[in-house]
Amino acid sequence: MKIKTSLLSLSAWMLICSALFTSCTTPSIPDYLRFKVEKIKRVDKKWQVTGNAFFMNNNSFGGNVKTCDIDVFVNDVKAAHINQSIKVNFEAKEEFTVPVTFTIDSKTLRKENEGFLKNVIKGLMGEKVDLRYDGNFVVDIVGVNLKIPFEYEEKVGFGVNYE
Repeated sequence: MKIKTSLLSLSAWMLICSALFTSCTTPSIPDYLRFKVEKIKRVDKKWQVTGNAFFMNNNSFGGNVKTCDIDVFVNDVKAAHINQSIKVNFEAKEEFTVPVTFTIDSKTLRKENEGFLKNVIKGLMGEKVDLRYDGNFVVDIVGVNLKIPFEYEEKVGFGVNYE
């Protein structure tokens, strides 16, 4: 009788353990939705670009954004590198926003690309230039660090939202 009880207890214990281990899932990478440039303004002879990256967390648990590491290109010329720590918390099954701000030094770009000044002048006159972002955000979801690839390209005019 003791053997049957022990086998029954062991079987029940194994069933409970397997149910616990198989029900735990690894968190998935939040989905990148879109990027929106909010403002472009002149600051100390440089251009400051402020925008927001929007993501959707499809996980059943929240987390937080830790860092971003992004290269910014203007007309295929590297204009800036963003490497910053971020403190943005997000909830389960909700959309969240990550603010992104960077500065473009037109002097550096002129040295690397003779046509850049002409393109900025076009931008000031209402014509648009290519602005491309390439990098990643790192999020922590239940102790697991996940990289979210971030690639985005748009045409912007440096005269739009100019302050």
